[in-house]
Amino acid sequence: MPLKIAIVSQGKSKKPALEALIQEYKKRMQFSIALEEYFPKDIDVFLQKGGRKIALDPLGVTLSSQNFSQKLFSCSESRLYFFIGGDEGFSKNFLEKVDEVISLSKMTFTHQFARAILIEQIYRASEIYKGSKYHK
Repeated sequence: MPLKIAIVSQGKSKKPALEALIQEYKKRMQFSIALEEYFPKDIDVFLQKGGRKIALDPLGVTLSSQNFSQKLFSCSESRLYFFIGGDEGFSKNFLEKVDEVISLSKMTFTHQFARAILIEQIYRASEIYKGSKYHK
């Protein structure tokens, strides 16, 4: 059974090239990861759903790609939720309600770039887990 991951983001990419890149990575991992994306007006609704909740924030823990892969594939939860904030990021209150806060980088990215980077890293994690040469 593939790993179930949901990405909950404040907005979808408006850049065709970036969206094409995202779709390419989603296509590559379609048999190993069940990836869903949501773009709700109120992301707090997803805090009530079952599964592990992980928010992306520049102040979160930074992981190597190998550590990220281990985290994904050793998780005992049936579903992982990744939250990508908008222009203002997340409130302290929201960050206190999630299970974990990780950082893609100490740099700040638009939610559109963060989504693309996260999806590529999820794909990379699956390839590390499989032992493919993609990561090298």
